[in-house]
Amino acid sequence: MLNKRHLKQQAMDFDKIAEKVFKIDPNLRFISVVDRDDQILLARMREGISAVNVAQRDEDLASIYPPLIMRAVERLQPNLGNARAVSIRYDKILLTLCRVSDLLIIVSFNPAIETPFLTQFEQEIKRIIQAT
Repeated sequence: MLNKRHLKQQAMDFDKIAEKVFKIDPNLRFISVVDRDDQILLARMREGISAVNVAQRDEDLASIYPPLIMRAVERLQPNLGNARAVSIRYDKILLTLCRVSDLLIIVSFNPAIETPFLTQFEQEIKRIIQAT
């Protein structure tokens, strides 16, 4: 039997959501929506973009690692408040996860996307460590 959450998710037009999300930034390469049961409701690569890792498609990565990462992050919520988003910068992509209601939204960006605060912080930390 379907509960209200599942009925609401069924009513969502995930294709339309993907179209709107891709319009946010031209560096956005992939979007996935995963429910609390780790079921992929949407996995879409921007047209003309190929997967970063041919052996393991971006869709596969979206279904495995992000739900685990987000669950770990959410364990801190009782003390720190709601987790809004998590970003992980790899050499080949910037992976960003955000929880919206019962859905986990996973997007990847081209590595050229600017994250000034994080980039500057990373460079300063490297400088301090290398100087020590």
